[in-house]
Amino acid sequence: MRKLIALRRAHPGLGPDAPVELLYTGYPLTYLRGGRYLVVVNPRRTPAHLPVERELPGRLLFGRGVSVTHSALHADGFSYGVFTY
Repeated sequence: MRKLIALRRAHPGLGPDAPVELLYTGYPLTYLRGGRYLVVVNPRRTPAHLPVERELPGRLLFGRGVSVTHSALHADGFSYGVFTY
């Protein structure tokens, strides 16, 4: 929890006032926050894949079990990730 709080303090675009663009409502739950942070959450046991049609942020700031390529997003079971450009 402390790492997440520190991450939000270090990156204001992750704060409560930042705009949110929902990219996918299924699993993995995927959204852009602040226009430049990709947040991915897969609360299920089974892995989830999501083909993407546009370039997504690719540098992991915080997380576990999520990877992003130019054409797909993969999330292991019970995984999460916050990425930036």
